[in-house]
Amino acid sequence: MTVVEEVRTADHVPLDWSEFFYTNCPLISASNVDQELGWVREELKKIGVEYAYLRSRRENNWYPHYIHNMDNLLRVGGCFPAIHAHADIRRTRLVGLTQVYEGGCLLVRARDPIYRMADLEGRKIGLSRSLNTIKNDWWRVQEEQGIELMLRLNDMTRDDVEIVDFPYPDDWYDKPEMLTPINNPSELWFKRDVKHDMGFRPLEPALLEGKVDAIYTQSKVFQHLQEATGKVKAIEDLARYPDWTLQGANVPATFTVSDVVCEEHPEIVVAIMKGMIKVGRWANEHKHAAAVILDKGTYYLDAEDTYRGIEHVDMVPDLSPQKARPLRRRLPAPLREGHARRRRLPPRRPALLRERPLLPGPGARGDPRRTRRRRMARNRRRCDHPRRRHGPRRSPRRDEGPPARPDHPRGRASPHADGGAARGSRGPGRDRPRASLPHSACSRRRIHRLGWPLLSDRNGLRRRIDRIVPIPDWLPSYRRAWLGRDALGRGSPG
Repeated sequence: MTVVEEVRTADHVPLDWSEFFYTNCPLISASNVDQELGWVREELKKIGVEYAYLRSRRENNWYPHYIHNMDNLLRVGGCFPAIHAHADIRRTRLVGLTQVYEGGCLLVRARDPIYRMADLEGRKIGLSRSLNTIKNDWWRVQEEQGIELMLRLNDMTRDDVEIVDFPYPDDWYDKPEMLTPINNPSELWFKRDVKHDMGFRPLEPALLEGKVDAIYTQSKVFQHLQEATGKVKAIEDLARYPDWTLQGANVPATFTVSDVVCEEHPEIVVAIMKGMIKVGRWANEHKHAAAVILDKGTYYLDAEDTYRGIEHVDMVPDLSPQKARPLRRRLPAPLREGHARRRRLPPRRPALLRERPLLPGPGARGDPRRTRRRRMARNRRRCDHPRRRHGPRRSPRRDEGPPARPDHPRGRASPHADGGAARGSRGPGRDRPRASLPHSACSRRRIHRLGWPLLSDRNGLRRRIDRIVPIPDWLPSYRRAWLGRDALGRGSPG
């Protein structure tokens, strides 16, 4: 059994912005429908760009689909290779998502007396391992994730079962007959039987031969093909649970492009997504027609089974929070164990897979720490403003009472020098001249930080705070009168 070496990872055509390539996984997405309609090609032709399938040129091999080493490439497919490429290989941008509710299920032999997860205690569960070191081992990632979730949902752990590794070559990408040019992804299945090729189901022979007692498979798609043989049955299915966060069989489908095209030629990305949205809307309105197209290159049983699988799927790609949530879940075991190799990358941009982060990170818009820093900086600028530093244009002199406010019923200055009970006065000493507020405490927020009680406080904090800090003369008269009262509600002595 040979291991594919990393000697062909750069096999692709030179960069030319007059042409743009796409590559599709055999799954549910608007791009898989557009490969027959050609509406995205029409949008790009309007701006003078040719739109072609990745393998339409002999110079391009299959691996850009996994490592995204081309700047002029749209990759549409499962989320695990896209996450691996962005984390360990190069910076990409996420421009669309399509969620399909396929959580994965556990298959056992139909003749075995195994009817629930508890019956697997002490038995063997198979786990595939690709020997191809160039591509991401996405099948093992979803196996690890799905098996862990099924065990936890049934109050079991990995210690209750025996995990058995099954390495396989995974080298069909380098066979000479697979390297001939292909103009459409559907032509690939003229060379391989997508519905019955065991290269896509490497663990099924081991299960039927009795080497293991259970294997993982994707819900609905592979499951219905395998159950149709009458040899296997499912005892657990994550797709039947109402918790949508359990649906993670290499989904949601991701639409990713390079960061270079987003920065240098954003009009190409706009044209692509414009065409994808049109295709998605058409597919939502004509689900049966879309199912016939998708059945040519997916792992559903037939066209009717494909229709039941996409009946409640929104085919328009978007970046809604619910669809993006599975991308931020806890890393599966293979990534934690080091199967995804860490490489030195250029400094991380303030985005996960697109221009704006899916979650506000440190310093991003919406981050509480950034909001607090901006608010404090705004307050400092207000305190340093000349009008606030030096008060109003004309400040009253020390021997002059507070400015009269004839428009306010309680703001008229008292005509009695001794602070009598004239109308508009709120106690003795109301018209006592006040000193100006120090320059360092001109903002009302700054006043609160210096220990001044809030004006709305009614919990016994009405004290003579003017003995600590002079009351500012630019406050309204009724507030200055309130601040000048002592704890018993009397005015401060003259």
